[in-house]
Amino acid sequence: MMRDILRKRYYKIEFTTASPLTVGGYSSIETDKDIAYNGRNVPYIPASALAGIYRSCFFKETAEEYFGKIGEGIGENQNSKITVYDANIKGDDWFVSKRDCVALDEFKTTLKGAKFDIQILEPNVRFVTYIEQDIYKDDNTLADVIAQLWENESIRIGSKTTRGMGRVKNVNIKVLDFFFDGEKSEKSVNEWIDFSLFDENDKLWLNADSWENVKQKYIGPIEEKTVTIDLSMVQTSPITIRIYTTDIKKKNEDKSRERIVRSIEDFRHISYKNHDNSLTYIIPGTSWAGAFKSNIKKLGIENTTEYFGSKAGADGMGGKRSEISFSESIIEGSKDKNISRNAIDRFTGGTVENALFTEKVCYGGKTSLEITLNKNVNDDFLKAFVATVTDLHNGFMAIGGETSIGHGLFKLSGIKCGNTEIAVGGSCEDIYKNLLEALRSEIKR
Repeated sequence: MMRDILRKRYYKIEFTTASPLTVGGYSSIETDKDIAYNGRNVPYIPASALAGIYRSCFFKETAEEYFGKIGEGIGENQNSKITVYDANIKGDDWFVSKRDCVALDEFKTTLKGAKFDIQILEPNVRFVTYIEQDIYKDDNTLADVIAQLWENESIRIGSKTTRGMGRVKNVNIKVLDFFFDGEKSEKSVNEWIDFSLFDENDKLWLNADSWENVKQKYIGPIEEKTVTIDLSMVQTSPITIRIYTTDIKKKNEDKSRERIVRSIEDFRHISYKNHDNSLTYIIPGTSWAGAFKSNIKKLGIENTTEYFGSKAGADGMGGKRSEISFSESIIEGSKDKNISRNAIDRFTGGTVENALFTEKVCYGGKTSLEITLNKNVNDDFLKAFVATVTDLHNGFMAIGGETSIGHGLFKLSGIKCGNTEIAVGGSCEDIYKNLLEALRSEIKR
């Protein structure tokens, strides 16, 4: 079979995670779902996870031809023409944390059995991965399609990708070809034998073509099946999406004994922990999705599962992928403040026992949200979605907890639908009408 290979193509893909990453390993030691670690106890992205993502980008027949298949009879198995490698972290600049997840009903009460926690790899981590394709006569360089998806930052890795996780940025791609047929095959084969795939200082990698130089050979355009809405907004009230602080520090005051001190706040707004130990406050995509889903249901769309998806049953069947995706939002320029509160007995006017707590809220910031809709949503859903965006602008829809005391309110400062800018300075009716018109126009394209 080797003699039939005309060419080998290698892709070196470097990327940075733009949002948290959760690629499940085999264990549930630290949380209900731990991430995958390699033999050096460093997080990584298994090649099997990446291969599954790549394979899902193609129709079944194409996927089986290039990624292989297991046949029903003897001789019907087919080897993969594409080899996918693990994605490993470059350097030591990474941080793992825990995130609590919970499903709430319309009254913001936890649903039974819907509380769990997961490990996440915090964003802004640099990875490198590789793809290798054996190219036979009449083959397409199918991995070029994958490279195009990487360049467009369309690849989503791990779970909860429709809720903001697993996004990538700053993608850099290099391409190497080795020819096994033709005039330059002898030199190319010798170079291939001496080539070191994982050695970044290998002279062939140093002189490799960038994707920019070869993408004109890409086999065809990728059909755009989604429309993206970008919302810019400013906070008009504090926000509280709780993460409970159980950090305990030890202080040695007189070098003879240690005193245990708890964090001053009982909980704070959810955040990323930066490498300098500072905090970046965020709004998870799951919180946005829950708020939009609840508001859209109130506006008359009863079957929200059709658009927001559902989890599989105990047998692994019956799940549905969400037709709408939400990014995570980073709150910029915000301030934080500790607020202590207590519950008062309405009969005695005294404090309720064990009801004193302190929370750290963030306020005064600005943020943005990217929402991606599949173009197959119907017009009734579009109307409810646009009305929900308008409700967010008017303060009728709040995000997070403690919304009954005015937390979680935002005001839009800008809307972009595809390439169309929507003015937010006019009336609510104008915002609704212009956004709905822009969405309908994008979906028809």
